[in-house]
Amino acid sequence: ALARLRGPDGKLELPPVLIAELRGATAHYDFRRGAALIDRESLLASLVEDEAPARRTALRRTLEPRGALLERLRARPEAALAFAIQHDALLVHELTHAWQDRRDPVLGLIARGALPEAQLLEYEEEAFIEQSLYLHSRLGREPGSVRPGPELDDYLEMTDDFPAWRRRMRDDYIASS
Repeated sequence: ALARLRGPDGKLELPPVLIAELRGATAHYDFRRGAALIDRESLLASLVEDEAPARRTALRRTLEPRGALLERLRARPEAALAFAIQHDALLVHELTHAWQDRRDPVLGLIARGALPEAQLLEYEEEAFIEQSLYLHSRLGREPGSVRPGPELDDYLEMTDDFPAWRRRMRDDYIASS
């Protein structure tokens, strides 16, 4: 997924990464803004998870202000890296959307109101397939490195019965739109 985000000079050109209140999602690609969004609550939880319970609550309070959270990330880039590693498959999915946006800006045009609303399920299917290919690669190299969770469950369902997975994915997206 990252190789596709290289510019003409070969350098990696990631979309802007913004911290936002996503209310339930950990990450999301915003086609309207052309930016990857990271959920503030998920990021906060990741930043304090290795602390002792008493310290965790106090640290969380100090990181509540936006400036404090950003300063912590600047001072400790390894914390942002740990979050990315913890959510790597999901980030592959969202960065696939960034690549799709560069390849074919139709969803950005829809999000900005320049085209009629539509949900192009092929984009989601492609992002899920990229996510699963990434997990497949990790499982082949280091099986113990893939943690249980929705991305692994999705991979297992997809590889077990792709037509059923595809029907479920499409039904879920149609029902939610």
